[in-house]
Amino acid sequence: MINLDIYKELDLVVRGWNTVFNSDVVLDRSKISSCTTNFVFNLFLTQLSRDLHHELNDEICVCEKKENKFHVYSIESNDIVSREYGFKSKRKFFNDINNFKIIITNFPIDVNSIIRGKLILRKEVIVNLMTSNLTHFFSNELPYSAGDNKIFFTKAFENLLMSNIDKLKLMEFSSHLLNTFEIGVAIDDVILKPVITISPYGRWYWTSTEKIQNNISIRNKIYKKLLKYGKVMTIDLISGEPVIFAQLANSTLLKKLINLRINLKEKNPILCESLKNLINIFIHAVESPKEAYNKFKAFGDISIIERELHISVIEIFYCLQEEFMCYNNSVLNDYKTLSRTELNRRIVNPLGFLNFKNEFIKEHRKYLQGHTHDKILELAMMNYNELNLLPIFTVHDSISYFINGKDAEPISNIIKLNAKKLKTPVTIETLR
Repeated sequence: MINLDIYKELDLVVRGWNTVFNSDVVLDRSKISSCTTNFVFNLFLTQLSRDLHHELNDEICVCEKKENKFHVYSIESNDIVSREYGFKSKRKFFNDINNFKIIITNFPIDVNSIIRGKLILRKEVIVNLMTSNLTHFFSNELPYSAGDNKIFFTKAFENLLMSNIDKLKLMEFSSHLLNTFEIGVAIDDVILKPVITISPYGRWYWTSTEKIQNNISIRNKIYKKLLKYGKVMTIDLISGEPVIFAQLANSTLLKKLINLRINLKEKNPILCESLKNLINIFIHAVESPKEAYNKFKAFGDISIIERELHISVIEIFYCLQEEFMCYNNSVLNDYKTLSRTELNRRIVNPLGFLNFKNEFIKEHRKYLQGHTHDKILELAMMNYNELNLLPIFTVHDSISYFINGKDAEPISNIIKLNAKKLKTPVTIETLR
């Protein structure tokens, strides 16, 4: 976390934001009830967006569920209007939203009640991929605050959606999968009906149901129940975050270390584990090579790597630092404009113009979590398009499928091919 008293440094921070947006916003200190960066940045965006004038779009509706009622917002006569429906009026609710081309919700809806051809998106997915934080600052043209839904009714927002069709397809599939998970399924006496929270870093966390995310015994319990009716197939990314990180920086050395670790998993598990620790320390510690070396030394015997690879660990850390220097500088340069677009994510850092280099790099690497789950979602989307098969759940860097009445081998072969297209090594296991 960045050690900055934003209330004390308010003038400095607001001056930086005004420079980025070429604006002259002044914040009233008496309205600052919280000194978190997101709260103050949203106050700034609220004032900044007051004078914005965008052409509005009457082909989009935004639906929110509040206190057991459905609220539908749309544009009429160039103004935002709303309708309210009770749960007993679902037919009227669906008749209403079927009049729109794009339907945005913050709750799961059954696609069987929607006319085919509509674009159905979850608000949480949009915000997470377009800002990775708690604002509606989707672009310099659309600098809106969290809670201001006007952004979704602008022509500029639709244009932004349509400007990247691949990202839009992922957004649409992710929304469909999120809806499917939250609508739920019953397996004997177990009901999987989660409430899913998407963290700013991109992970999906399940609550209000079986805790499948962090408990392998719970997953095994579900597998056991499913195996009474068919097969279960699990797909795991091999070194998910490190592989993506190496690709982002085009790092030759990190790729070699990852491949070596993969090849040694069966032959030399001790060296394999030591390499895993070294890689993780480099990715997440964001320290000088010497500090990283001392941290790694505390994990165990460094001589294992030095003896087998004939190279000193400190030299490995220095070489990795050199290879990632250009990538780190690129991140910091982008953050000066408050955002960086990386793979499918636009990552917003409201304080990016300040000089907190190590803190920013360390924080930025947390978004590897999101890149990894995005890769899982991309793979799941490709599998769905070819196999019409949806996961029973995803867990950060893995997918689980229930296969009933189908041969597992052809399915496995297609999934392997899709993973290869994504340049993502995977392991596939079929439980019978």
